[in-house]
Amino acid sequence: MVDANGCIFDGYSTDDENLLLPILEGYKLQPEQAGLAQHIFKFKNDTITSKNLESFMKERISNGFVKFNILRIGE
Repeated sequence: MVDANGCIFDGYSTDDENLLLPILEGYKLQPEQAGLAQHIFKFKNDTITSKNLESFMKERISNGFVKFNILRIGE
């Protein structure tokens, strides 16, 4: 999903459109696999999926990482 500002959100992160999680700059979106109802991201040496994106972000915040840049269309 893309919002009015061109920010890209992970459509698989939740069923509630109002709670979709953003895709962050620096995350490399892996090609979708047939029948897989989630996206797979690479961030440095970590593999993150739509299903654990929220917990990954919360963990980063709890470790003091508070600046997130949302990926936008055309970047």
